[in-house]
Amino acid sequence: MTELPQALSSIQDFLAGLRPVMRADTLSLHLVLSQGLAQVAAVPPGGGLPEGFPRLCMQKGRNCQLSPSAPHAEGFLPSNLQAMAGVLLPEGLGVLCLGRKEELPFTSHEMELLEAHAQTLSWILKAAAQTERVQECQADLEEWELAGGPVADPGERNAASLSRMARQLGHDLRGPLANLRVALDLLRGADPEDQEPLLERLDAEIDRATRLISDRVFLTRALQPQLDQTSLSASARQVLLELRRPSDVRVELVAEEEARVPGDADLLTRMLLLLAENAVEALDEGGRIRLVVRRKSEGFELRVEDSGPGIPTELRARALRPGFTTRERGSGLGLAICERIARAHGGILRLEDSELGGAAAVVLLPPGPN
Repeated sequence: MTELPQALSSIQDFLAGLRPVMRADTLSLHLVLSQGLAQVAAVPPGGGLPEGFPRLCMQKGRNCQLSPSAPHAEGFLPSNLQAMAGVLLPEGLGVLCLGRKEELPFTSHEMELLEAHAQTLSWILKAAAQTERVQECQADLEEWELAGGPVADPGERNAASLSRMARQLGHDLRGPLANLRVALDLLRGADPEDQEPLLERLDAEIDRATRLISDRVFLTRALQPQLDQTSLSASARQVLLELRRPSDVRVELVAEEEARVPGDADLLTRMLLLLAENAVEALDEGGRIRLVVRRKSEGFELRVEDSGPGIPTELRARALRPGFTTRERGSGLGLAICERIARAHGGILRLEDSELGGAAAVVLLPPGPN
């Protein structure tokens, strides 16, 4: 877990705030690292619990409590403590341990509250992982720029464009990371029944930050489609299943069943889903979206149309560049990713007017060998 140094300060602050809430005399966080289970933070500093107890919790695969009357307690319970509790972090990340100097068992309500706090600690660690990925992405972009970009492919985005994208990354992440901090602060003082919406907010902001980073990383690395005979109609149907949209947005599919091309099914589905998501975002107050898959004389055409305000003609070329967006929370990467996927399959992406009154994103793909 190389992102750990990024999280230590936040973890230490979190444990310090949790100590009086849980009436604990000592707290410690033990994480599964490359060298095994290890204590990474403790309150008070230098305190914490022996490694035997969190290892026991990990081995049992469940939350544990320990008091002097418990069997074999002398092997795990320090002489200065009379009660201990260990709660597993989600996804097997580690164990949050608490100790009390008085023999006061942790109630079932307290254990449930500790599970919520363990979830919060996992969010802190995930947020730290995003920070590290930001640094990796920026390093990739800087290396790409110094190298002058791929010389052999004139269609690739130039280094100046990707450099601007790297600088924009830090700006874009300020929002979700600031929201993570606010939600974490609120969680510390929230009642258990008020924690679920805050955890949902944390989840949404982490997803947002993760997508911002993964999209930028996608644009910096070599794209090597795994070509196979792919049904474009099946990809379009998959998009209908995955697309999130408000109830007042109607989506229809017009597709030819035998629309098959040599392509990477995952990449082509991702391209269509991104185009459909763009269409949803263009509809402020409901509307229509239409996905079209049809054969043309020069190959196959994929169209994603919407009834939104459309894209002005003078902005259409710029809209395909990384980082260009007219939306307040937009990353400006969706169309650039789609255009890159289309080119990787020997196709092109262009923007047109839609018969529905808004914009149409049109992908033309070659038919491939017969």
